[in-house]
Amino acid sequence: MKRSIAVFLVLVVLACLLTGCGSSGKKEDAEDDFSKKAALIVQVGGLGDEGWNDDCYAGMVRAKEDFGVDFTCVEPVEAADTDTYLRQLGEEGYGLVICMEYGALSFVYDVAPMYPDTTYVQIGATGEKDIPNLIGTMGEIWNSSYLGGVLAAFVATDGNEIIDGVADQTGCKIGVIFGLESSGFYAYEDPFKQGARSVNPDCEIIVDYNGGFTDTENVKTITENMINNLGCDVVWLCCGTAGLGGLQACRLNNALAIGVDSNQDALEKGSVLTSIRLANDEACYNFVSAWKDDKLESLLDDDGDYYMSFAKGEVGVTDMSVIKEYVTDEENFEKLLALKDETSKKIISGELEPWNVLFNGGERYPYK
Repeated sequence: MKRSIAVFLVLVVLACLLTGCGSSGKKEDAEDDFSKKAALIVQVGGLGDEGWNDDCYAGMVRAKEDFGVDFTCVEPVEAADTDTYLRQLGEEGYGLVICMEYGALSFVYDVAPMYPDTTYVQIGATGEKDIPNLIGTMGEIWNSSYLGGVLAAFVATDGNEIIDGVADQTGCKIGVIFGLESSGFYAYEDPFKQGARSVNPDCEIIVDYNGGFTDTENVKTITENMINNLGCDVVWLCCGTAGLGGLQACRLNNALAIGVDSNQDALEKGSVLTSIRLANDEACYNFVSAWKDDKLESLLDDDGDYYMSFAKGEVGVTDMSVIKEYVTDEENFEKLLALKDETSKKIISGELEPWNVLFNGGERYPYK
């Protein structure tokens, strides 16, 4: 009986979501042509993360304004909720469903074949050629993560401080906080470490996991411990909404933070060195633009995936113009910018090849 009530409540909440967020209020239009309605399922943590989810939502809003394509936004409380949403949206005949929840991979593989008239776009679902209505997305995160590691190690190394009294602890220690431990995050972690140690072989990288993407207070506590007890000068917050707590902790404890997914440099001004970002807003916008004209195939590579390039600036780091306003050692900052440009050029030319666990059969980068 309790299970029946729980299922009923989930469906009621879903019905409210599907008629609410992103709706234009033109009910009759939606009923006439669901196939031209799009949906965005954001990652657990919801809107307001100033990162992954908000970027995707912004791209959908811009597409709605430019093309008049209405969309529904769904915010799952848990990754498992996404299974229900994927099915419901397919059942309702939505033509395009973009899912940003990485934890939904197994669900979308099961659901997409059941609704062949719905195109599902799923982060991380690359190379699934047996599911023609499923598009995977991939960004060269190994390249941007490597570059982020290079920048982090430079400022964490003694003598390379760029702001008086900030990130000036002895030694070279960097903290990294991920939402979860998974192969998806290894694709961020391994090249980040590789890049950091290319600058300072003695650099120590301390990795921790928040166990999710919503607990800002827990990440704040982890970050404070990394700075004050473990001696980290820089902390990379790669854990969704929860990372906002870590950004704040860096400002309050005279360390430097690195943001993720979107440009988070201005969230804690003077404390965010840079952000390792993907142009998810552009991706969502491009999906809607091509889908409305039945030209989705024009966006895809030979494997049927949507690819975000480091060379094209679709994946990378910010220009550090925000932190520049707080710099007190101009000489060190100029060295940092030069290192950023030099490393970027070497990655693009192929002289540098950051480790990609996804292309190496799941094998981790061979460091200790």
